[in-house]
Formats: sequence, C-alpha cells, structure tokens
Amino acid sequence: MRKSIEDHEYLEEKRKKTEFEGKPVGRGSIFGGGTDGPLTIACNLRGASEVAMDFYEDPKYTHNLLSFITDSVIARIKKVYEYMKIEYPGQGWGFADDSVELISTEMYKEFILPYHKKLLAEFSKGGPNGIHLCGKVQRHMKFLRDEINIKTFDLGFPTDMGKARAELGEDVLLIGNIAPHLLKLGPEQAIIDAVKDLCGSGVMKGGKFILHDGNNCAPLTPVSHFRAMYEAGKQYGIY
Repeated sequence: MRKSIEDHEYLEEKRKKTEFEGKPVGRGSIFGGGTDGPLTIACNLRGASEVAMDFYEDPKYTHNLLSFITDSVIARIKKVYEYMKIEYPGQGWGFADDSVELISTEMYKEFILPYHKKLLAEFSKGGPNGIHLCGKVQRHMKFLRDEINIKTFDLGFPTDMGKARAELGEDVLLIGNIAPHLLKLGPEQAIIDAVKDLCGSGVMKGGKFILHDGNNCAPLTPVSHFRAMYEAGKQYGIY
C-alpha cells in the first residue's frame, strides 16, 4: 500500500501537467478500493481444500475466519476511500467472490451471504449492485439477484449466457464471456463463430449485454485475436 500511494502521488504530479489529445488527464486511484470476496480470500490464505473441509469439520472456525476477513476488508476499503476522498456508501457497489463456485447455494446462504450483506451494508445504499464471478456459478445467479439486488454480472466462460438471460430477465446487465483459451489459441474463425453464437443466444434481449472475455486474458494472446472478437461484435452485436 505504501508503494501504491507513492506511485499514485508521483503520477498525480505528472498527470496535472499532461494532456491527451488536448484534454486533461483525469485522476487515477490506488489499489485496494474493492475486494475479491471473503471466501476467495479465505481460500487464498488457507487453501481451497482446507476451507472446503472446514465447512464440515469446524463451521464455527469458518465463520470466525470469514468474519475477520470481512471486517479487515471493510477497514482497508474505508481507508482507501478516505485517502481518495471517495464518498460512501454509493447507491450501488460491486465486488467479486469467485470461490463461491466451489459450494452449493445452500452453503452460500449459510456461510457467505451474511458477509456479502455486511460488505454491502457499508458501501451500498441498496443497489442495484454488481458482482464478478468466474467459474460455474449459474446455480447462484437468481438467488444473488433476489437476495442482494445484483443487477450486473461479470461472468466467466462456463456460464450459459442465453440461459442466464432467460432466468434473470431483461433488466440485468450481463458481461462476458468468450473463453480465454479460445482467444489465445484461435483460430480467428472459431473466435468469430463463438461471438456469433453468443450474440445469437438470447443474451442481447433487453439491450443490456457487454461482449467481453470470460474471464480473463492469457499472456501472449495475439492482438489479431482480440481484433477478430471486436469486429465480430460489431457485426453480430447490433441491436
């Protein structure tokens, strides 16, 4: 964090004297204004297999760990917001917790939902809220929409986006989800076909869809493959 602040302050002085195409460069930020989520952090700290066993062998410890992580995350984000002079709570807030793909929705309700609600109670006035979820999370999505007012889903390649649209309705923003391995390996025609299939899946109903990798981008992915996805989006993603 010290290095992040030092870099930010250095760049702040640079950007005040810098223009881009005749316009001033806007203020940047420092790392730490969001979170990868309590369960994902727990898995990073303790190991995913160990946490999976903890759910069954020591649920009290699991709640203590998740509570400690959540309180620590809240304290850190508040300090970042105070430093950056960001007012909170906002109307909505976004976060991630990719590791919820490891558990059932019933386990999510028991072990994770209280801590997601605690985060949102600090930083959101009720939403609509957003979440980033890699992996196989389709079973959770309706519950997340209904329980914590998630109306923006940034989704990985295992999600059936057409099915998600049918289940969630047309007022939910869906972001995704061309597979990173396809983007890297190609060939370009396969990428174009994947974009065509995605845009034709029904995900575009309602006009709330953003074509995106799903998620992330592998090192050494050819720029031409990104261009193929972009151009295919312009061709097949017209409302």
